[in-house]
Amino acid sequence: MPAAKVSGYIGLACDLSPTSASTSAAGSPRSSAPASPKGSFLKEEVVAWQQDLLREFSSPAFQKRLRQASCLQPVEYEKARTALVRDAQWAIAPQHGLPATDLSIEQMLLAVDQFLDDVDVSVNQQIIQEHLVACEVPVPGKEQTAVPLGHDKTVLGKRDIIRLLKSLQVSFSEPNFQQELAKLKESDIKASGTAEAKGFLQLPGRNELAFAIQLQLAPCFGFEASKQGILAMISTCGQFLKDPEISELFDAVNMKLGMTPEACKAFRAKVLP
Repeated sequence: MPAAKVSGYIGLACDLSPTSASTSAAGSPRSSAPASPKGSFLKEEVVAWQQDLLREFSSPAFQKRLRQASCLQPVEYEKARTALVRDAQWAIAPQHGLPATDLSIEQMLLAVDQFLDDVDVSVNQQIIQEHLVACEVPVPGKEQTAVPLGHDKTVLGKRDIIRLLKSLQVSFSEPNFQQELAKLKESDIKASGTAEAKGFLQLPGRNELAFAIQLQLAPCFGFEASKQGILAMISTCGQFLKDPEISELFDAVNMKLGMTPEACKAFRAKVLP
């Protein structure tokens, strides 16, 4: 099996070794590239930067790479995670009029720090940090489980559920996913229109489409990467649905799955314990 390139690392299974394509910020090949320093940033620019980072960090692809890195020992894991984060920052920088250099990234990070007293920026930053939590780093002599760092597998709190639902919402919003979902809806309408009549509460083929994404995210929240694990994940979300914030986010995720508001309400009623 050929080795797969994972961001700046060449990885086969859990073997991640640094390559010249991506190193730490100091000594990075991009750090010597010419930069155009910017004196200051507006809050709107900082928030837009955070939103793009959150979109990248919450994607199944990034989370999968982070889990691969978690197979390393703690010191090497931190190096790998730093490189993955910096690669994402480099990729996003040009979208904000910044050159893909370490200097530009450091300037933007300083700008974020300057706005941390702002509620919007502070909350965004907390959510971003939560998305950079990978599965547990192996400890010699300890049985390995797919438990997120800093969390007890048997207890997930409100912040965990919000992070999970936001990750699903972002992933289900991807153009490729939405295109495949549109095909399923179109097929149903042409065939019988049964699903459409019920607000797409049920839609043939949708579970399989969503399962591919859920399967990647589940282990980072302490659930098995299996059908049973996904059902347990949905059931756990149901325990928090009396919270208005989570209820609204739960509906937003299901709307990305093609359900109408009425169907979202009906599905929520089914999931409530």
